[in-house]
Parts: sequence; structure tokens; C-alpha cells
Amino acid sequence: MMREMSLVKGWCPDMFAPMQAADGWLVRFRPDLGRFSSEALLQIADIAETYGNGIIELTNRGNLQLRGFVFNQIPEVARKAIAYGLIAADPVEEKRRGLLVSPLAGLDPACDRSTLECAAALRSSLVQETAFASLPDKFSFVVDGGGYFPSGSLSADIMLRAENGRWHVACGQARSEETSLEAAIMMAVKVIHAFLENADALRPSTHVQMGQVYLQKAGAQSRACSSGGGIPSVVGLLAGNASGLGVPLGRMDACALRVGAQIARSSGDGIVRTTPWRSLVVSGAVSTVQGFVTEATDARLRVQACVGKTGCARGAAKVGADALYLALDVPTGRTLHVSGCSKGCAHPSPADMTLVARDGVYDAARNATASDAIRWRGLNIQQVSALLRTEFKETDA
Repeated sequence: MMREMSLVKGWCPDMFAPMQAADGWLVRFRPDLGRFSSEALLQIADIAETYGNGIIELTNRGNLQLRGFVFNQIPEVARKAIAYGLIAADPVEEKRRGLLVSPLAGLDPACDRSTLECAAALRSSLVQETAFASLPDKFSFVVDGGGYFPSGSLSADIMLRAENGRWHVACGQARSEETSLEAAIMMAVKVIHAFLENADALRPSTHVQMGQVYLQKAGAQSRACSSGGGIPSVVGLLAGNASGLGVPLGRMDACALRVGAQIARSSGDGIVRTTPWRSLVVSGAVSTVQGFVTEATDARLRVQACVGKTGCARGAAKVGADALYLALDVPTGRTLHVSGCSKGCAHPSPADMTLVARDGVYDAARNATASDAIRWRGLNIQQVSALLRTEFKETDA
């Protein structure tokens, strides 16, 4: 049964729990172990055009979010999606399918070769454990095989990470010792139970100190967990003869999604992998692709923005267009976040410069999130452009 319309934060919309926005209702499709077949993407593109407004977004969990649905038509769409195999028929099982998996698993020779096996086994455990139905909707899981995208570059509440052919469980700021794949999955299950048994039920991704508590309750010998290194380029030619296709602002139309599916068919194995960095990965060498970014130096990769007032009641400006307008003022290696409100949905982490829309103007702050203290207030777009050039010039001098 679908949830009643709610403004409560804390769940991710899907076919069984859509979310209302200013441009209609939102639904999401979760990739199967981080992957969509080209056939699945073509079906999703048709659904987006037929029932929604045709806009498709890549979320920071690698899901596809479709916009502009009519609420009364969503049950019909759900039936089609189940028939196509795009979603599970059971709402609880569907929710637990949301694993984030190393995007180059099976392609990058440096990514642990058992990564997909580990992901499939973890997903099976999540579905089979009936107690896990009570997990918060946003409670998240990662299977991180390392390699080109180094171990630690993917984050979640519970993380299984490969290390020298063995696996460990990372949780918050702590981790277990290395062990076999099977033992690591069993430990992950115990850690989840420890979380559910905790009276406060504080998520370790947001309360990192709780990771050690949950690991110890699960019987693990824990130690400090090292943070991941920098993330290399997510577009262009990647390891394992794969190619990354960047999606500007994480937003595309159904036509672009079809192009991505067709590229996957023509260039390699017909599989499209999603990343949490708003890009798609296909096997094979790909150069220029219409609608996508394939050059790491493309300025559009330096800006992040939500849907803004065109799709969100809280949005105070058309921030996507403004972000793209300002992209050339952002030097290589820097990030600009243009947010429609103080929630900062598009980029929860600090950016080199963050703009927050307010009554047709922008407030700005350096090295901040959208909810942090403001340094400059009431700037129009031309003033923001001048500020970016001045601030980044002084910082980089």
C-alpha cells in the first residue's frame, strides 16, 4: 500500500512509496547490484515519458528518480514495472534491494573479483531477515571492492570492504578485522541486529561514533577505520576498458537515457552501471556521446544543483540554469553547490563555494554546506559570478 502524502523527511521514494513534489510525484528505480540492463533502461525511459514529465535524475545512491507522475496512475506503473522485472513485487524486498556496489566490479581487474558475489549474498541476507523490515528507509549498504575507485570512496551505514583478498565490515569510524567473504556477511548481519536492538537507533553514517558500539555489540574486534582517498575521474576512459558518461547536474531526459542504453549495447556487454557521482559506466571505449560529459575537464562537472523551483516547493530559484551559467567561473579542482534552499539535497557535503537561493537572490559561504553560516548575502547572479572569480583567484594564487 502506498504511503499517504507526507512532508516528513527520512524516506526514499519508490513505486510503493512515492513522494509529492512541485512538478508531480516522484518514484525511483533501484539498480540490481548497481547495474541496469540496456533493456531495463529503455523500459524506464518509456515509463518516464508516458507517465511522468520525462525527466530522470541520478541520485547520490546511484538510483534513477523519475519526476512528474500523477498519483492515481502510479499503481498502473508499478504493475508494469513488476511485470518487466524492474522492481520486486514485495515492498519490503524492493526497499532492501538498494545496495551501492563498486561501479567497476567485474570490469576493473584491481577491483576484488568476488565483489558481485558479495553483493548478491548480502542482498539475499537482507531480504531473508524479516527483522530488517523495520530498518529506516535511508539505512544504506555498500559493497566496496576497491580498485580504480579506491576502497573507502563509497560510504553508507554498513560497508563491506575488500582488502588483500579478504573482507571486513566498516561502520561509522570503526571496522572489523579482515575475514572471509562469508564471515564478513555474517558479521554485517549481526551489526544490523545490534543497530535494531539499540534504543536510540542512531545511524552510523550520521553518528559515526556509534559504529564502534554496534561492532562491539556484534562481537567484532574493532579498530579505527581509515577514510577513503580522493575519487579519480568518473568520466572518460576508466580502468578495465570501461567508460564513464557524466550526467550534468545528475539530470537527463528520456532520450538521453535511451542513448546511454544504446551505447551500452553497441560498445560492450549491454550493462549500464550507476555511480553515486552522477555518472553512468559502460564497458568498452566510448568517446563523445550526445547528452553526456566524457571529458574530465568539462566545467559542468564542477557544479552541483538540485531541481530548484521548477520541481520543489522549497526551491527559491531555477538553480540548475544558474549553476550551469556559473560553471565557467569555477576552476578545475573546485566545486560549486547551488541550492534552492537550506536543505542542500544535491550536495550534502561542504563545497568550495555554496550558494543558497532566497527570494530571487543568493546567499553564499566558503567551504560550507547549505545549512552553514552565511558570509555574503543578497547577491544577484552577476555579483555571484564576480565573487567566484575573486574568491577562487585569491585562494589559488
